[in-house]
Amino acid sequence: MAKVRRCRLSWNLSDSDQVIGYRLYWSKGDSVDYDSNFLELGNVSEVYLPDVLKLDPRFNVRIRLGLTGLSINGNESDMVMLAEPYETIVPPAPTGLSLTSLDEFSVLEPAAEAPPDQFGLSFEEDNEEELEELARMAQPLLRS
Repeated sequence: MAKVRRCRLSWNLSDSDQVIGYRLYWSKGDSVDYDSNFLELGNVSEVYLPDVLKLDPRFNVRIRLGLTGLSINGNESDMVMLAEPYETIVPPAPTGLSLTSLDEFSVLEPAAEAPPDQFGLSFEEDNEEELEELARMAQPLLRS
């Protein structure tokens, strides 16, 4: 399963009170028109790709997009087209992945700064009370 970058497609809502929603047209290839596939979007100003297109994951293409406004009477505005295509092209997967054990060993050094204590204890350099508390806590462990 490949991953395709998610994108937000957005536009300015129409100032007309006649516009009740938008229609997103899409087409594989070089052009998009009123005969292309489309989705009714409702009165929104953005959608996310590829989520709204419900594309077959095997699509490995450039998709042309166009947007129209829809009026109360069912009329459509001129289509505004996205200048560049939306691409679902993914690179081929690598091949030949393998792991080979060697007769060599590496020494793993601790990091220069130790991670914070897992029990939430922190000790100031000159705080004898905290050091004494730590010694009291360790006594039962040292006896067993």
